[in-house]
Amino acid sequence: MNLDAIFTLIKDKNLKCPNCGSDFKEPEYFNLMFKTDVGAREGNIAYLRPETAQSIFTNFKLVYDNARMKVPFGIAQTGKAFRNEISPREFLFRCREFEMFEIEYFCHPNKLNECHDFDSVKAMKVNFFDGKKQSAVKIGDLVKKKLIKTRWHAYWLALFYKFFLDLGIKKENLRIREHMKKELAHYAEACFDIEYKFPFGWREIHGNADRKQFDLTQHAKFSKTDLSIFDEETKKKFIPYVAAEPSQGIGRAMLAFLFDAYEFDKKRGNVVLKLHPKLAPIKVGIFPLVNKLDKEAKKVYNMLKEDFSCLWDRSGSIGRRYARADETGVPVCSTYDFDSLKDDSITLRSRDSTKQVRIKISELKDKITKFLNGEKLEKLGKVVK
Repeated sequence: MNLDAIFTLIKDKNLKCPNCGSDFKEPEYFNLMFKTDVGAREGNIAYLRPETAQSIFTNFKLVYDNARMKVPFGIAQTGKAFRNEISPREFLFRCREFEMFEIEYFCHPNKLNECHDFDSVKAMKVNFFDGKKQSAVKIGDLVKKKLIKTRWHAYWLALFYKFFLDLGIKKENLRIREHMKKELAHYAEACFDIEYKFPFGWREIHGNADRKQFDLTQHAKFSKTDLSIFDEETKKKFIPYVAAEPSQGIGRAMLAFLFDAYEFDKKRGNVVLKLHPKLAPIKVGIFPLVNKLDKEAKKVYNMLKEDFSCLWDRSGSIGRRYARADETGVPVCSTYDFDSLKDDSITLRSRDSTKQVRIKISELKDKITKFLNGEKLEKLGKVVK
């Protein structure tokens, strides 16, 4: 509905504010872009960017010429973006200033289905929501049924769906939703969101659009600059086609990871933040069993901190230190005890299972690396109680 139609409906139905009963004012447009003056005088207006993508398009020819790339290839960008949200809310989910990243993946417009890596994802099952119902579907079937029009678009969508699963998001909390025609951006041929089931409902944490040739064509038109590239096969120039644009806010993604990682463990009586090791800000905790062992334990800490982000904690009982590390999301902790003085070994404890093994200090770096890369703790040393 346009503004006139909205205001007509308000008057015809005699609609009032449900909170205070006052009349609604006449509707007006609201610009989600931040507007500001540049320089000492007013009138030199600029807008803060609402996405990072456009610098990729304006610099496309420079990157293409200097990197000596051939399609298909992608250009990635990360940085701050700004939206003048009417109502920032839901913690990190909707902010006026946020970090985001985008990739523009450029292809030949006649080769949108020549995706050399498509076979690696076509059997992957995803939760797909078509606007009416949700079902588990193979990526390959979505392409067969033309629900996703090109293999390149399907490949990048699958890649980021897998990215979230690999870093700890639960399958039941993740789905792909297709944009309906009425919500599709004017530049997009198609767009899909990867959504996460937050406590406040399903919300987008990743967007992936088929942007066609719109952006490069428009920049070429208004800048009077040739942004086409030469095709060696056909000996003709063409404007590259953006077959996929993976795009997401860093804060939104991190919020989803935090929700899925957060768990109150009744048996332990404390919170356990089960962040994937790749996301955990601190990888290893090093604790002396008692303060008398500080000097020896500190040597282990100094050895490990060259390779891992480490936590040193000597305060309180060992149980309380484990609990603090669990709440911080530290995947593995090592305790230097009196036996360590005799056998040059140390106890490693897993955050998630609470199982413990003895490891030779000389093998510690290698064993911790294997654990952080997914190997089970029990396979790395002798299990102890």
